[in-house]
Amino acid sequence: MTLHHAAFQIIEKLDAVVHGDKKKSVWNIITEHIKGSDSFNARYIDCIEKEICSYIKTLTDQGKIALYNETEVAMAEPLENTSPVINSIVMDLGMELLETITDEAWECAGRKESNHAP
Repeated sequence: MTLHHAAFQIIEKLDAVVHGDKKKSVWNIITEHIKGSDSFNARYIDCIEKEICSYIKTLTDQGKIALYNETEVAMAEPLENTSPVINSIVMDLGMELLETITDEAWECAGRKESNHAP
């Protein structure tokens, strides 16, 4: 599994989460806001972080390490599958996924070329 594949799985979850007062998916709200204001509204960051945490919890330790080894931080010194530092990489992995997801939101909003069709 790649970092982008993981991000797209999280985006699919965000596209399924309907925000109560808007009657739209969180993903649609985020991308529409970017289209309309050329900025990212951090109001929905908690929703993104919640889905990231839920996703990371589903991964095995080996899955977390494999995904982490794709990050820029790990490129300097990849972790081995026997590494005992799983908890310390979860935050870095979460931040990398957040960056990938927000980059994709900008792409979906038409600011960059996108591979995702919600």
